[in-house]
Amino acid sequence: MTVAGVPDVVPEVPVVPEVPAYVIALSEVLPDGLLVADHLGVLRFANSRASRVLGIDLPSRFGRPLGEALPLRDSEGRSWWEMADPWGSIHLVTGHREKLLWTEDGVEILLTARYVRGGRRGPVGRVLMSVRDATARQRAEQDHAALISTV
Repeated sequence: MTVAGVPDVVPEVPVVPEVPAYVIALSEVLPDGLLVADHLGVLRFANSRASRVLGIDLPSRFGRPLGEALPLRDSEGRSWWEMADPWGSIHLVTGHREKLLWTEDGVEILLTARYVRGGRRGPVGRVLMSVRDATARQRAEQDHAALISTV
């Protein structure tokens, strides 16, 4: 099935049984990395862009808990998954805005998340995350700060 020019086969991304092929193909045309965790906090899917941004072979980490598969730290060195705790948050929390985080190798990334719940007050059934490289933004902010300091 070809959808709006999206290729039928995307060789870079392994086939994940619970993810339809057209979803995998569509994820490959996104400008950002996409990661999906299930209701247990287990990494189930990532597109190839996510692997490139994070510098991690994500498919080899499918089936592992997020804290283990994708150990991210905040600016104070704390585990992001323990701080955000999507599965333990109150039902009003639907995700989080873009946050600057670091991988175990020191790569700066920007991550946003949406917590998909099974109804208004239901538990988190899935967490969708978008990741992008923070280098360009950091460089632009430094240039902006340098400009302001010279004025």
